[in-house]
Amino acid sequence: MALKPEEMHRVVFVNGRNEGGINSVWDPANSSEVFQVFIHTQLPYNEIEHHEFARFEEARSHASRTFKDWEMLTWDLKTRRPCEEGGKECGSGECDTCKEIKLEGGLPPAEAGCGSCGGA
Repeated sequence: MALKPEEMHRVVFVNGRNEGGINSVWDPANSSEVFQVFIHTQLPYNEIEHHEFARFEEARSHASRTFKDWEMLTWDLKTRRPCEEGGKECGSGECDTCKEIKLEGGLPPAEAGCGSCGGA
């Protein structure tokens, strides 16, 4: 994986309704930044697992193995999301994904945000 530290916040790995990635996190106990490889469900949001690493290269190596068969997407905030089609607002609950989640008994979109873009 050729992911650079400055790109980690613009990339998300997707596998079904699970998302994963790498974040930098401040560790107050050691007064240092650590890199966290995480996996969570989109909606309803539930953390599945996370692992912390002292160096970005270690986190990237772990992510490369973990997300080997996952789809890698880049976030471009200028790109219109599926939930915005027809003038809808992200998190409004009006997109197909929010409606599907609500039908399946998930959290109401107002509480959980929108699943089409994951941005709410």
